[in-house]
Amino acid sequence: MWPLLNGVATSTRRHTSAAPKTLRTSIQTHRILTPAVGNIGRKSGVKLYMQKLGLLLFVMPMWAAVPPSPQIKALEATVRSQGPAVVETFWKQVAENGGTPLIECPASLKPDCLVTFLWRGDASTRNVVIRGEALPEPPSENLFDRVAGTDVWYRTYRFREDARFMYMLSIDDPLTPWEVEGAEARRKRYAGLRGDPMNPRGYASLPKAPSERWAQERPGVAKGEMSQHTFVKTGLSGARTVDVYRTPGFRAGQGPSAVLIVFDGDEAENLTKVPIILDNLFAEARIPPMAAVFLLQPYEQREADLGCSRSMNRFLVNELMPWLGEQHGIRTEAGHVIVAGASLGGLAATFAALEHPEIFGRVLSQSGAFWWGRTDSEREWLTAELASRPRRDVKFYLDVGLMETKGGVLSQIETNRRIVEVLRQKGYDVVLPGVQRASRVPLLAIGVSGRVAFVAVPLTVSPRPLRARGSILPWARGR
Repeated sequence: MWPLLNGVATSTRRHTSAAPKTLRTSIQTHRILTPAVGNIGRKSGVKLYMQKLGLLLFVMPMWAAVPPSPQIKALEATVRSQGPAVVETFWKQVAENGGTPLIECPASLKPDCLVTFLWRGDASTRNVVIRGEALPEPPSENLFDRVAGTDVWYRTYRFREDARFMYMLSIDDPLTPWEVEGAEARRKRYAGLRGDPMNPRGYASLPKAPSERWAQERPGVAKGEMSQHTFVKTGLSGARTVDVYRTPGFRAGQGPSAVLIVFDGDEAENLTKVPIILDNLFAEARIPPMAAVFLLQPYEQREADLGCSRSMNRFLVNELMPWLGEQHGIRTEAGHVIVAGASLGGLAATFAALEHPEIFGRVLSQSGAFWWGRTDSEREWLTAELASRPRRDVKFYLDVGLMETKGGVLSQIETNRRIVEVLRQKGYDVVLPGVQRASRVPLLAIGVSGRVAFVAVPLTVSPRPLRARGSILPWARGR
C-alpha cells in the first residue's frame, strides 16, 4: 500500500468541525504561526494580546521548532528507495484527497497543525514563493523547497487549528520586497501572482475554522436571479460591468428597497459566494428580499478605482444609482443601502459613504486598507479626513483578521483600530466584533446582539451571537 497519504494523510481532506468559541474574555493570548524549512524554526511568530473590542496590540517575537510534514518526509523516503517515478502517484493522491494545501494535525502539535503548500514545477522553475497576509513578510522567508529529483516544490508552516486565510503563489519571483513604493511599481510587482491551481477555493481552511454553512448551497432553497450590464459611460478608465442579483421574493417599486453595493464583484460572487449567502439568509427569514450589485473592477485599474476615487464616487452616484431606478425600478433610501468591500474595497466603501451619506447610509468593511495614502509618504489619508470632517448619518461595520499584522505597508490591525477610534470619537455607530479570524477572506457578515442584520460572514464569525452596540440595518430580524 502506498504509504504517503495513509494515517495522517486523511487531514488533507477538508474538515467541517465546529467553530471555535467566540472571544469571551476581555484579554486573550493567541499564538499565530511559525514557518519552517525541515526541522528549523524561524523567528517569525508573534503573540498578540488584544483587548476584545479595543484591539490593543503588542507584538512579541517567539521561537518554535516546526517538524517537517510527515507526508513530505514519506515522499522523500519513497523517492530515495523507488525513484522519482512514484511522484505521479503522489500528485494523483493529493488531488483525490481534496487538493492543496496538505493539512496535518498530529496530537503532539495540538492546538496547532502543519500546513504544507505545493507547486508542481518544471525544468524551467527557478523558485516558488507564497504570499499571504498570514505569512512572514519578506519573500525570502517564504521560499519553497524542492524534493530532490522531482517536480514537487513545497513549503510547510505551523498554524493554529482554527485558522483560515487567503494566499497566492509567485513563480520565479524576483525576491524584491513585497511592498515596493509607487502604484506602478506595485502593479508590476504583483503581476506575477497567481492562484493555487490545486486549490480552486483560493484560501486555506484548517479543521476548526468557523462553519461555512451560509456559503454552501442547500437543497430546496430557492435561488435569486442575476443579470449583467456594461456601462460605457463611466468617467473611469473605460467601461465597467456590473451584475445585479435579486433574491427570491424581491419586488421593485414597493417602497425603499434594500440594496447591497459590492466592490470586487467577481471575487464576491465566486469566492465569497454572496448570492448563495443571501439566498440562505432569505430562506431562514434573516433578511428581507433585496438586491445586490456587484461591481467588476479590472485588476489593473483596481487601485485607481478603489483608492478613495472621486471618479468612482461620481460613477456610483450619477450613473449606477439612477440606472438602478430607471432600469430595475429600485427605489432607495440611504438607510437601506449598504456599500461594501474588502481591503481596498473597504476603503472605497468608507470613502463613498463619507462623501455621499445621502446615498450610502451603511458601510461594511472587511480588512479595510486604511493604510492607503494619496502619496507614499501620506498614509492613512481617509482616517485623517474622517477626523477633520463633521459627523455624517452613517453606520459602520468593520472587521479585521487576527493575523493581519501587515497590510499595504502598515499593520491592518493597527490601521483599522485607529480608524475605529476616530469614528467613535466622532460619535459614529460602529460595530467591531473583535478579531474573529486568522486573516482576510473577502466575506460579508453582520451579527449583532443575537440578530443577523444583513449578511452573515460564514467564514469569519462564530455561530454564537456577537455582542456589539447598534444594528447596521433597520430590519434586523431576531431568530
